[in-house]
Amino acid sequence: MMIIFFCTAKKGSVERLLGDIQTKIHDHRIEVVRTLEALRDRFRRPILDRAIMILIPVNREQLKGLISMGNLFDDNPILLVLPDREPTTISIGHRLYPRFVTYVDSDFSDLVSVLNKLIHYVTKKADSCHDRP
Repeated sequence: MMIIFFCTAKKGSVERLLGDIQTKIHDHRIEVVRTLEALRDRFRRPILDRAIMILIPVNREQLKGLISMGNLFDDNPILLVLPDREPTTISIGHRLYPRFVTYVDSDFSDLVSVLNKLIHYVTKKADSCHDRP
């Protein structure tokens, strides 16, 4: 299982979230991606393992940039951290079909909890597929 963490901001609560994930999520690779171009390039290379994506756009324009490359995400589960609570931003964000949505001003404990549960679910599902005759 790989976790792709997309965020261009390198300050405050977002860095704390990354630290929490690195501390609490073991045995899974975390790949930090800091630009839309790097994210696009990352998905042009094969991902051999299942990926969970944590997307943290810093503004509505960056969110629209993520929407424009949504077809590259290959049905990987998305946890989305929106930059604000404006109805337009929320509507745009839902075009990514995220499994979970929160906001940049949250404490992120709910996101880490959902991530943990999603990892266990995806891992268990993958293991059950390998157990079939």
